[in-house]
Amino acid sequence: MFCTNCGAQVPDGVAYCTSCGAPLAASGGEKPADARTAPEAPRTAPQSEPGAPEPKPARRRGLVAVIVVAVLVIVASAGAAAWLLLSRPSLTSVTLAIGAEGLDSASGTTIPVRVAGTTAAGEDYAQDVQVASGGTAVELTDGAYEISVTASPIAADGTIYDVEHAGTATLTVGDGAATIDGSINLEPVPADEATDEQIEAAYQAALAGSAADEQTAEALRDAALARRDEAVAQQGDGGAASSGEPAGGSDGTDAGGDSADEQRSFSTSAFSFDIPDAWVGRVRVEVDGANATVYAADFPSRALVTLRYVPSSADMGTDMSGVVFHTGDLGGGMVVMGYADDWAYVFASSELGGTAARGGAPAAGEAEELTELQSLGAVSYADVLESMRGTGYVSPDPAVLAATAAGIVPESFNIRAL
Repeated sequence: MFCTNCGAQVPDGVAYCTSCGAPLAASGGEKPADARTAPEAPRTAPQSEPGAPEPKPARRRGLVAVIVVAVLVIVASAGAAAWLLLSRPSLTSVTLAIGAEGLDSASGTTIPVRVAGTTAAGEDYAQDVQVASGGTAVELTDGAYEISVTASPIAADGTIYDVEHAGTATLTVGDGAATIDGSINLEPVPADEATDEQIEAAYQAALAGSAADEQTAEALRDAALARRDEAVAQQGDGGAASSGEPAGGSDGTDAGGDSADEQRSFSTSAFSFDIPDAWVGRVRVEVDGANATVYAADFPSRALVTLRYVPSSADMGTDMSGVVFHTGDLGGGMVVMGYADDWAYVFASSELGGTAARGGAPAAGEAEELTELQSLGAVSYADVLESMRGTGYVSPDPAVLAATAAGIVPESFNIRAL
């Protein structure tokens, strides 16, 4: 017989349809001509009967539920990824450059630097960076940071540097741009003044990552020790011009017979040079092998300019507070590279910003004398202070800044090969 509800054929004598579970009439019947027109009997839940299949609509509802859940999971995952992308802080690339006379990281070490401060979100931040002599780029989120040197690098010739008086700088990052206040410059420690502790500290920093590998770190440490020991031995032998004595004859005169106070021309082992007329009688020149350094006679703790005989490929990194120049090829691919701290800018930044000047506070009259010598009288220290006040203590007017080092150019020294 046939079910009067769904039209399915069922065995004779059963009380309920084995397909849809509807109750059946007591007597069987033939399949209706069209089951869809058959009168619909009330549906009741199927009785628990062995072999009876579950109604198909229940399976369809389960499938829909699984699909809906899967869609919700996919939508939630996409939303979370979008939120992470939108909430990730933007990064600004900032190039850190530290002045270090004579340092070439290709043959020496990099400079260990700490960048520490607070992000714009109020989170503490600290990162150790190895800065190459030509500068190294880092990516920072918006915030305010202090930059400081944590250990001395070691140059290929064994030179180590004065970290204590290197200074610090403040870096502000925001809206994709960065501004820096202050400057950092590493002055070489005189060879005969380098201590075992300073050399060991520089060596440990080299092992920690500023040197290419352990073998390089050991070689540079040995070079620093040898440089120091040689300089000390020379001092014990009475010294010579090549170990820091004033250049000129043994009686304090040059080849032309002028006294040291009137001397204008000097020679290293590789080149000769003149000093500006305005410097004659006001400076002291020290020759060290192929290199030379000029100091103010009345203030000998700070160099006016250093002249180094180097390959033309050498890199002498600097920052806003320093001036670098070099000559043309003097033969064999060698040039003379000059470096000078812009003392007018250094002193003015310290005075107006309330920070410690590199090498300590200037003595009375020192800022004025060094400014006059380096600028050849083109600008006074008072002019630099006034200009920096007008620019919010950040930097002097560009014309004033250029004037502060008007005398630190190749033409001032008439450098020529021997």
